[in-house]
Amino acid sequence: MEATTTSIGLVELKQPNTTANFEDLMARMTQAINQNQTQTPAVMQDITATQIGIKLDGTNYALWSQIVEMFISGKDKLKYINDDLPQPEPNDPLFRRWRTENSIVKGWLIGSMNPSLVSNFIRFSTAKQV
Repeated sequence: MEATTTSIGLVELKQPNTTANFEDLMARMTQAINQNQTQTPAVMQDITATQIGIKLDGTNYALWSQIVEMFISGKDKLKYINDDLPQPEPNDPLFRRWRTENSIVKGWLIGSMNPSLVSNFIRFSTAKQV
């Protein structure tokens, strides 16, 4: 890192080159953003499976469903898979938020399944249907 020198009386102060620092920071931020944007859906599924701790494989539904229910309940989104929060009408002001949060929960569910099972559930429009 380069520094410029400023003399004040008998004391010399080193001032960092803020332009170089800013450019370095911007380069690192750009790299981090690009890494996150290039993650594949498979990588994202692995992240979800790690958070949930198990993947549905067609033989472990009882265990998987209990763990997924605990995970979703811990995120305070259980209402999207039971009947506590019905889908609002599209012209309702709450619809956009419901749609977004429903998609998040649906993503958790889909992400915690083996890829061979995903095609059976991906077309369902609500997390409750999944």
